[in-house]
Amino acid sequence: MKPDKNQIENKRRKEEAKKMEEIMKEYEKMSKEVERTPTKNDGRITPTTRKKYMSAHKMRRSPKFTYLHEDPTMRLHAEIMDFFEEHRPNKSQDEKRKEACERIKRVIQKRWRECEVVVYGSYPSGTYLPDSDIDITIFLESELPERELVYQLGNHLNQHAEKGRLKIIQTLPFARVPIIKLLDLKSLFQIDISFNVSTCHRSVTFTRYLINIYPPLLPLLLVTKRFLQVHSLNEPFHGGLSSFSLLLLIVSFLQFHVGYNQSPKTVNLGSLLIDFFGVYACFNFRVYGISILNGGYYFYKPTSIFYSQSQPEIPVIVDPLAQACNATRSTYAIRTMYLSF
Repeated sequence: MKPDKNQIENKRRKEEAKKMEEIMKEYEKMSKEVERTPTKNDGRITPTTRKKYMSAHKMRRSPKFTYLHEDPTMRLHAEIMDFFEEHRPNKSQDEKRKEACERIKRVIQKRWRECEVVVYGSYPSGTYLPDSDIDITIFLESELPERELVYQLGNHLNQHAEKGRLKIIQTLPFARVPIIKLLDLKSLFQIDISFNVSTCHRSVTFTRYLINIYPPLLPLLLVTKRFLQVHSLNEPFHGGLSSFSLLLLIVSFLQFHVGYNQSPKTVNLGSLLIDFFGVYACFNFRVYGISILNGGYYFYKPTSIFYSQSQPEIPVIVDPLAQACNATRSTYAIRTMYLSF
C-alpha cells in the first residue's frame, strides 16, 4: 500500500526535527570547548590562541548609557539601543507579515494544490527589519528543474498581477537558488519565492538558538543589516552578504570577544560595533576561513576544501547546518565591503 502524502510529510518533518536536535546537541557540546587548547600544528586560530595574532579588546561599561556620556562609544551604544527598540520585530509587524504570507500562499496553491508553502528566514526567526523581505519556499514533488518551476510560477503570478494584487519585480531562474521577487501591493512587502529549500526549518531553529546564546547578537545584527542595506551589500545575487552569513560573521566575532553572553543592557554595544568593523576591515579572507563550530576558530583556507584558485578572494564561512558548504560562496563584492567597513 502506497503511503499518502501526509504520512510522507510527517515522516520528513520528524527526520528534520531529529537532525536539528542532533545539531543542537553537537553545537552545545562544541560551545563548551571554547577554552580548549588546540592540538599541535592544527593551524587553527581559536579564542584561546587569538591573543598571539590580534590584540584583545576590553569592553568598557558604565551604569548609564546616554547621549551626554563623555565616552563616544557610550553615545553610540545609546543610538544602537534606540534603533533596536524602534526597529525590532513587534506584534503589529508580525500580523502584517502573516496576512501577506497567507495571501501569497492562497495564490500559489491555486497553481499547485498539493504543495507545501513554508515561510523561513528573518520573519519566523525574529531577525527582520520593518522593510525586510519575506522568504518563502515551495515544497513540490516534480521532475522539472527548479528554473522551469520558476517560469511556471511567474506565468501564474502574472495573472494576479493584472488584477492589481501583486507585482513581479524580478525573475531569477539561473541564480544559485532560482527565485521570483515580487511585491505584495497591499502590504508593500517584497517576497522572495524559491523551491525546495531543504534547510529552511533548521535555519530558523538554529538562528533562534544562537540569539538565546549570544544576547548582543540581535541588536548588532539589525544595525549591521541596515548598514549593508544602505551600501547595497545585502543581496547575495549581486555579490553581497546574506542575512544568515552576516549572522555567522557576528557570532564568530562574539566568540572571540570577552563577555559575549552579557545582556545588551550591561554591555557596551558601541564598542562592540566599532570592534566588529575593525576586525573584519582588516581580516585576511584570502588566507583564513571562519567557522563557529568547536567554540569558533579561523582556519588556513588554501589547504581547505573551500579554496578556489580562480576566486581566492571569496570569503569562506562554514555553514554549520551543512558543513561541506560555504555560506558566503556568492559574496564576490568583498572589496567593496572592506571599504565600507
